[in-house]
Amino acid sequence: QPQELTRGAVPIPDRFRKFSIAVVESTNLMTLGYSRELEKDAAIKKAVQILQQGGQVLIPVFVIGRSAEIYTIFHQSTLIQETLKHVGGKIFVDGSAREAFRIYKEQINGFEYDERDFVKDREHREQIIRGKEPAIVIAPSGMFLGNSAAVQYANSWIGREKNAIFVVGWQANGTKGAQLLEAKRGRMFRFGEDSCWLA
Repeated sequence: QPQELTRGAVPIPDRFRKFSIAVVESTNLMTLGYSRELEKDAAIKKAVQILQQGGQVLIPVFVIGRSAEIYTIFHQSTLIQETLKHVGGKIFVDGSAREAFRIYKEQINGFEYDERDFVKDREHREQIIRGKEPAIVIAPSGMFLGNSAAVQYANSWIGREKNAIFVVGWQANGTKGAQLLEAKRGRMFRFGEDSCWLA
């Protein structure tokens, strides 16, 4: 299916049809069981609900591809922008996604971002983590690896009932992301060195 920044699968041009072997990489190529547009709309509506309740949304992302894609979806959503303005909230981009955005802007026609959305440094991150203002934070690592920015936000935010984590990518077995998806509400869950209750 077409994405925000890349087209979906297209017919192979005639000049490329004379080949013996084709190697194609795709997730769920033959078993796509969802509508991208419906999933996108549901995520936007859920984020709006959380923001209106004074909550914060963490979106752990893969730096390559997914970070810019998710940012574009939420940044271009009129509903999200109106809600953020109404509640005094903001979209933040953290971690290595910031440098990836600079590269994407040079390489991908049509990709735009606002550098004011970038988390400036560790101190700025700590301010956001400790803050209570509604926010959407887009940060790697997509599978909560190591002590990544996403892990640092999750450590503090996962136990707050108003907050949410949107898992938007595949989670490999044994990763914190996969463990989170399998976790039960009301149970203790451990991110990094910290433990918290799943609300």
